[in-house]
Amino acid sequence: MTFGRIVFCAVLGILLVLPLSDTCFSQEPSSGLPPTTIDWNMFGFVPSGGRYNPYETTLNAQNISSLVVAFRYVAGGIVTQPPVVANGVAYFTAADDNVYAVDAVSGSLVWKKKLAGAEFNSPAVVNGVVYIGGSNKMFALNANTGAGIWSYQTSGTVNTIPTVANGVVYFGSKDFRVYALDALTGTLLWRFKTGNYVAPAPAVDNGMVYVGSQDRYVYALNATTGALVWKYPIGSPVYNPSAVVNGVAYVGAGDLFALDATTGSLIWQGSYSSHDGGLAIANGVIYECEDGEFMAAVDAATGNLIWFSSQSCVANGTPAVANGLIYEGTIDGSIYAFDTTDGSLVWSYQLGTMLGNYATAPVIVNGMVYVGAEVPKSLIAFKLP
Repeated sequence: MTFGRIVFCAVLGILLVLPLSDTCFSQEPSSGLPPTTIDWNMFGFVPSGGRYNPYETTLNAQNISSLVVAFRYVAGGIVTQPPVVANGVAYFTAADDNVYAVDAVSGSLVWKKKLAGAEFNSPAVVNGVVYIGGSNKMFALNANTGAGIWSYQTSGTVNTIPTVANGVVYFGSKDFRVYALDALTGTLLWRFKTGNYVAPAPAVDNGMVYVGSQDRYVYALNATTGALVWKYPIGSPVYNPSAVVNGVAYVGAGDLFALDATTGSLIWQGSYSSHDGGLAIANGVIYECEDGEFMAAVDAATGNLIWFSSQSCVANGTPAVANGLIYEGTIDGSIYAFDTTDGSLVWSYQLGTMLGNYATAPVIVNGMVYVGAEVPKSLIAFKLP
């Protein structure tokens, strides 16, 4: 695929809500140069998940130790959910129930909007619209002003990060359901009932929606109709998002599972750890903080362990991967960067106090690192000097 096609797909697939081929969402960058500016506009980076930014070229293992604080925006409450970055603006929520939009370079406030229950959610920003759950509703806000566009009420609390793909907003609720709404109007397209609370952000790939439930199943649903295609018994409640790469759905809950994305058949199962911290995947390798303690690299094709880091990662959320580095926020208020080749720790930063201070899952885009922290109540961004 040519460089022009890569850029075209990246812009349309991430910034516009249009149907595209699977090639547009491939994890592998082309041999050409990446675009100079890209968005990390939803939790998984792309609708299929995986939290891998293949376009980052500025930050690497050689210069990461030189990072300095670019800005620290102090919110009105603790920041517990990961930010997203779109069109030069960083969006995040805080425990004061505000959705914040700040300049992604300077940290200056663009707008903030009070939404009850928003503190437990992370937004998705697509085509100039912010999608965010709050209490028992999904909201659509103008990304430039924060003004409300529409809201949709469910019968349960919405504490699930939305995924937006092909003009549809997908999310789960504590009413045990997965929802699909028209992204422009908020009209219900379909809903599917599982056996318990749906916590993870859905993954969307190749016309299917993949999502786990606390009923201990992973579900694959038709993205257009919501019809059940298959479900697989995981054996543990599923709290973290799945990732779908090259026709395989990966999910960590109790064990780490690789499932055929079309049929749901088991390809392999890794049972050497709890796998409850969430996973990232890049270039055929899965990265996760095993048992919430040590970063691990696992071969995505076989499930074989490649390496364990010697540094404890004490993960709070899902890692992120960009340009040969794995970034992880911890439960002691730190952010770490590990080298993908051997798991060596190449950078760390203490965000605040170590006791009772959780750092969010980080975002790495356009040569900057963004992470939220409980103490201080901040979104913190890093850059090279």
